[in-house]
Amino acid sequence: WDTATGSPMGYPADNDATISGELIAEQAQVNTGDVPISQVVLSSYLFSSKMVKMSTELVQDAGFPLDLYIAGRLGIRLGRAINPYLTLGTGTAQPTGIIPSAGTTITANGSATNDGTGAANTIGSDDLISLETSVDPAYRIGAAYMLHANTLAALRRVKDKQGRPIFFQAEAGLINGYPVKINNAMDQLQPHVFSPVVTR
Repeated sequence: WDTATGSPMGYPADNDATISGELIAEQAQVNTGDVPISQVVLSSYLFSSKMVKMSTELVQDAGFPLDLYIAGRLGIRLGRAINPYLTLGTGTAQPTGIIPSAGTTITANGSATNDGTGAANTIGSDDLISLETSVDPAYRIGAAYMLHANTLAALRRVKDKQGRPIFFQAEAGLINGYPVKINNAMDQLQPHVFSPVVTR
């Protein structure tokens, strides 16, 4: 949002997923059920692409639209700078990331139920089903899996006990019917001998 001052701005939020309506008799008293509206405070943060110095000769002699080329490169730099904060930011003197905001963790059990051998540092189909069902159905509409590219590669290597790929749709950008969004600011599978924590 464009604002006049860039000062913090309140934005309404709610979680009404667990509250239902009710069946009542004709002319009966209706119970109250407030919508639990809260407020999220949006702050502004300053990111820099860093300064690029160029000689006057380069600017004058470039045989292509140098300004557009540099603008594109600086945009990519800003994306690289901003993405880790939008993913993992703590909210203290930096943006609040999507992962800290989620607040719920699901611990993966591994792919042993698929291949009969996978355990620590693997993800199986049961893990993704547990992750999916931890999200209220009201919020699954338009949902997607977001994961590191190396985690997607690990999922594509998961096979059943006959050696067939479990997540064959991953090549087409789908897992369990949901789109896949690659975000390399997401955690990768843990290198230690314990099951990875998978966070929605």
